[in-house]
Order: sequence, then structure tokens, then C-alpha cells
Amino acid sequence: MPTIQERMDKLLVSIKQNSERQKEEEMQQLEEKEKAKLIQLPLWPEMARGVPNSVLRGSLFAAIHGRYAKQCKREVLHDSDKMKIVYTGERLTQADLDVWEYALHLSRQQCLGNKICFSERSFLKGLGRHFGKFEYEWLKNVFAKLVACCVEVTHEGKTYFGNLIQDGYRDNEAGDYVLIVNPKIARLYDAGHTYIQWNERKKIGNKKPLALWLHGYISTHVKWYPHKVSTLRDLSGSETRELKRFKQSLKQALDHLKRLDIINDFRIDEKNLVHLTKKVTKSQQKYLEKKLQ
Repeated sequence: MPTIQERMDKLLVSIKQNSERQKEEEMQQLEEKEKAKLIQLPLWPEMARGVPNSVLRGSLFAAIHGRYAKQCKREVLHDSDKMKIVYTGERLTQADLDVWEYALHLSRQQCLGNKICFSERSFLKGLGRHFGKFEYEWLKNVFAKLVACCVEVTHEGKTYFGNLIQDGYRDNEAGDYVLIVNPKIARLYDAGHTYIQWNERKKIGNKKPLALWLHGYISTHVKWYPHKVSTLRDLSGSETRELKRFKQSLKQALDHLKRLDIINDFRIDEKNLVHLTKKVTKSQQKYLEKKLQ
């Protein structure tokens, strides 16, 4: 006959098993609900790119050249009151953001999780890039990075972790692609998103990562408030640790945006605060007018 201790041990094992089984059932139910959801991105205009603010205001896609892309292991890239992003994988750059933005752009007219089909030539054309062996190999490498990475997004007490592109298929002879954008990535949009003007981003050029990052960051602000130079360095993911050197790069990037008429003007004061006046979109103007009422 079992002893009291043996019966207690057996009861504890039974409770633990029931608890684990209940958790598995709850996770399965949650997964089934996620699958049942028809998730569609906002239908932004053809000449815009809809990007989550958490991506544009942090360094998930850093202001660095590809040759400086290091490996990250659960590195915190964005941490605010609304959202936290932790990243594992080869560091993503502004050039990688162009690819991800365009994949999302093609996905916006159907539910996420559905296949999007295109040729590598048409995709490169959509990015404003040339066609050639180097560009085709570059595109393959970027898709591989977007599939291989792991992004952990914590929002409203829950953490999603997964890649930015779920998977895909490539016909090497025809040069045709089939991609599936991870539908759970829609959670990045929960804390707000911004429509980036694609014509402006193309004018900046793909060899100026800091100017590209600033363009996205500035676009998320309806009204600009002075920022410390060190804050912009940290948010952008710049590899330039010396503040004096980064300040020089920042001036050059802002000068570039001013020459392109993307911002009106800027100055950096004696306290290393960045002041600028930006172009205001129609939707941002309406928002400002509404706040003044």
C-alpha cells in the first residue's frame, strides 16, 4: 500500500501534468485564433511605404553600411513605454529596410500570410536599383537575412518572436520569387506607423545610411522637438562612438536632406541639441490643426 508521501508525490505529478496540458491547450487555441485572423496592412498610396514607428524610431535597421553589420545575440534595439524590440541575427541596415518595405508594400493588398509573387527584375526595379549579377546576389542575401533573423517584440504585456519574412521559393532559371511575409509582424503596427514618401527616400540615395535613417525618424514626428546629438547616435545604431565624429556625420546628413528640400533648415546649438524645421504633410497639418482647436 502506498505511503502518504508517495500519494502526495503522485498527486503533485498529476497536478503538474494537468497544468502543462492546460497550458498547451491554451497555446493551441491562441495559435488557432491567430491563424483564423485575416490580417491586412493599411492600404497606403502607391508612392508611399507604410512602416511601423518602432522600426523607424529605433535601430532595427541601423544607419550603417553593410560591411559594418555585426552579429547580434538578443540585443535590445528599441525600448520605450509602448514597445520593446530585441534582435538576434546579422545586423540589418537601411538597404535591408528598402527590401522589407517593398515586400510589405506588395503584401498590403491582400491578407498577410498569403503568397506574393514577383520576378527579381521587377523587385529591383521597384527599389530603383540596377539589374545585374551583383544586384541579384545582393537581393538573395537580403532575403536570407530577413528569414534567418529573430525579432522579439514586446507590446501590451505580450512578446512575439519570429522572423521578418516567413519563408519563400525561388525559381533560379526564371528568376521568379514567391514570398510569405510573417503575418504576426502586423503587431509592429499596433503602436502606430508612418507613411514614408518613397520619392524622397530614393532621392537620398542608398549610400547615405544616416540620412536615410534620419528621413524615416523625422517623418514619424508631427512636430520636432530638440534632440541631443548623443540620443540620435544611440537611436540610429551608429557604430561611431566618438561624439565629435558622429556630430560631423550628422551635420553632413542633415545638410544633404536640406539640399534635397526634405527639411527646411537645422542647427546644432552649443549644448549639442539638434533643432530643425521640417516639411509637414497634409495629414500632419490636419493633426496639428485639430490639436489647436
